[in-house]
Amino acid sequence: MIIIKRCLIWYKKQHFSKKITLLISSSLLFVVLVFLSVIFSPVVKNEISYLFMPKKKEIVVAVDKQVNQAGRTYFKNGNNFRKIIKPADNNFSIIIPKIGVNSKIIENVNPSDKSEYLKKLKFGVAHSKTSGLPGDKKNTFIFAHSSNSFYDFKDYNSIFYLLYKLDKGDIFYLVYKGVVYRYEVEELRKVDKYKVEYLYSEKDDSSVILMTCWPPGTNKKRLLVFGKLVGVN
Repeated sequence: MIIIKRCLIWYKKQHFSKKITLLISSSLLFVVLVFLSVIFSPVVKNEISYLFMPKKKEIVVAVDKQVNQAGRTYFKNGNNFRKIIKPADNNFSIIIPKIGVNSKIIENVNPSDKSEYLKKLKFGVAHSKTSGLPGDKKNTFIFAHSSNSFYDFKDYNSIFYLLYKLDKGDIFYLVYKGVVYRYEVEELRKVDKYKVEYLYSEKDDSSVILMTCWPPGTNKKRLLVFGKLVGVN
């Protein structure tokens, strides 16, 4: 009887120990899943949104002077329906239909002042004060998303996260002081993060460079998108 009782006690202890181990393991797994969901939610959100974006739809960028049209989602042009997009800010904004970007641009941000541009990049994309502005017939440099790792990726906007989805020939827009500037993608280029000459380009061609970190969520390299001006409205 003593042996049987001891066996029962031992069995109960082992069973209880397994329950505790299972509870601890489940709790740790839950914490890890929550942590990963917080860190990677901007990535997942952007990728899922991109899957459901219409890939080839004609659009019209409508500023305040076209408010009557902008009150509608679509308007008919001949046999085609065009989507109407109202800029996030008529003073300065960027629209990239293919990847669903419609964001205010913060003007004249110092790209050499880390404390300044990190603060600005939490609220939108930034225009480098070292570059020109739309209509200046100078290169315009726009940048967004700068983080040292996936741990702080969530602390910065992910507006330019999908820039790598752009291809040569894709169209994007800058809106500046109520004027819509239409650009066509010429090239995508990955460069070392210490390549800063693009910030000070003196090309007299009304071009645009869009920049983000590459790969997304890291600070290893930079992805540059070069666009040429093809129209002004």
